[in-house]
Amino acid sequence: MVVQQSERDEWIALSREAALTGETLVLDVILADVDAGEMRQRFPVYVIDSQPVIVNGDIRHRIRLQGGDLAPVLFEQQVRRG
Repeated sequence: MVVQQSERDEWIALSREAALTGETLVLDVILADVDAGEMRQRFPVYVIDSQPVIVNGDIRHRIRLQGGDLAPVLFEQQVRRG
């Protein structure tokens, strides 16, 4: 899986597998520092969106991840009236 930070607490991942909206994952990030070498950070993220995309002729899934304080994920709900 390839992951890039898009905003302060939001990450975009390209994966071969889909993810479920609302699912909690653990993001394992390796940071390279000239003085300290490699440092590893692990933190939980929520899946806020997962959509299939075509990349170089292959199906991948673009997954938006939300980190930070992990505010609850809001789902669109259909309301039956009448």
